[in-house]
Amino acid sequence: MPDAGARALRRRRRDDRGAAAVEFALVVPVLVLFMFGIIQAGFFFAQSASLANGAREGARAGVVKTLGTPRDCASIVSQARLGARTIGMRETQVAVTVRRGTMPSPICSASAGQVAPTTGGTTAPCGGAGVNEALHVQTSFPTKLPLVGTAITLEGEGTYRCEYS
Repeated sequence: MPDAGARALRRRRRDDRGAAAVEFALVVPVLVLFMFGIIQAGFFFAQSASLANGAREGARAGVVKTLGTPRDCASIVSQARLGARTIGMRETQVAVTVRRGTMPSPICSASAGQVAPTTGGTTAPCGGAGVNEALHVQTSFPTKLPLVGTAITLEGEGTYRCEYS
């Protein structure tokens, strides 16, 4: 006949059988939410870095003459969008704004969804500028935080000096 200690141990094991399943059910949703949060933060980081890269590419394209021909606003917008492509972000969703020096109003801009710039599509942004005047290109991408639904805008900026007048 088994002693009382062995019976108590068997009874305790039987009572603990469902505890691991309950703990697992409580912990897994938190871990899954945390994991998807890390993945989404990675997407935002990649998109932000890509927007900064696209802005730098567009600004560089605007300040350098290509075979003696200055770049116009349409080609700067196109170059900035091509440089900003990444996962979860199409180039047509990227808004681009081009400014020169300390001018408050943009030389040209293209909002998300527009193919060509709204104004100054054939304008050479560095044409007629002082040689050391800066050309600023800003890219932006509107997105939403998952589960929360809060709209945020990721941005990138690139600045180069005009190399020609």
